[in-house]
Amino acid sequence: MYGKITSATNGNLYFTTNDPCYFYEYNLTGTLGQISGSTWVKRACGTNVEDKAGQHATQGPNGTVLIGTAIRGSLFSYDPVANAIREYGVIDPPADNPTCTSPYYCYRYVYTLQADASYAYLGMRDANTNYWSPVMVRLSDGQQTPCFQANNSLPGL
Repeated sequence: MYGKITSATNGNLYFTTNDPCYFYEYNLTGTLGQISGSTWVKRACGTNVEDKAGQHATQGPNGTVLIGTAIRGSLFSYDPVANAIREYGVIDPPADNPTCTSPYYCYRYVYTLQADASYAYLGMRDANTNYWSPVMVRLSDGQQTPCFQANNSLPGL
């Protein structure tokens, strides 16, 4: 399983699986349930079949759970109180393929993910180019702000 298990303020645990991607909620009373968006395709964490690996999970603001995926490198949030999923789309996609779809799909993933009350902070990796890019996503409207890109030839990467 990629990513990690994260807890939310409601006390439940949330995690994803890898290829196929499923998103689960575990209630500490012993109940396990699968969560899926109404527009998600079967066996994927998102609206595209290439959203097939949950990569990282963390607590978001106001009791939400944020999940970053691999293959297309997308982000979504889940609100357990409203039972609602919000999709932020592909994060910092390449200019020549903004939706990261076939026949040339991206192999991108959310390497790290943290959040505060206003932003999600993602460390993105593009495995096709070996580029890393920290990206801020404003959670209120989904605006993305890439900070810079670096390749593996830099010290420390």
